[in-house]
Amino acid sequence: MSYDDEHVEGTLVDSIDDLGEPTTVGDETRHPVLRALAVLVAAGLGAGLLLLGVTSTVGGFLQSEAGLCGRVFVSCTTLTLDRVQEESKLALPEGSEVVSSSWFDGMGRYDFRAELRLPEGAASPLGGLLYARQPEPWPAEVAEALAGRADAGYFAGRGGEIETLFEALEYRDSDGRLVVQLIATRSD
Repeated sequence: MSYDDEHVEGTLVDSIDDLGEPTTVGDETRHPVLRALAVLVAAGLGAGLLLLGVTSTVGGFLQSEAGLCGRVFVSCTTLTLDRVQEESKLALPEGSEVVSSSWFDGMGRYDFRAELRLPEGAASPLGGLLYARQPEPWPAEVAEALAGRADAGYFAGRGGEIETLFEALEYRDSDGRLVVQLIATRSD
């Protein structure tokens, strides 16, 4: 029996005429691998943007005093003026601005940093045992940071309930306002 003579039961097409006219396949089905790759890239970009949005929103909250900073080994990056005064052990004049700040206390390490801009005409809050004016020559990194700045000074001291190194740089900005950069560190 030849193939032409054989009739198989249950086939969908009995003859070539039953197939109909050929149709053109669109571009979207011509390369299914490329289409799948494009879908994966688009999904990855979408997921990445979503993750970035969630991370920046949640991360900003976690690193604020309202969040978890200082409680579960998360550093604080936005401190209030009251918190800066507490950590620096300084009484700052009303109208002082916190330009930048960070604070971490955990895993055997304490690190506090803040840059403040004092109101026009304000006197320096530095002095005393924790912030004693240091004579020149200053350490190289201090001298470099204060080079060319008006009314520059370097202050340092040790103290506090737990032995802490307190350091401060002080200078006048281009508006004549006093800028104070504070650093307090210790290792337990």
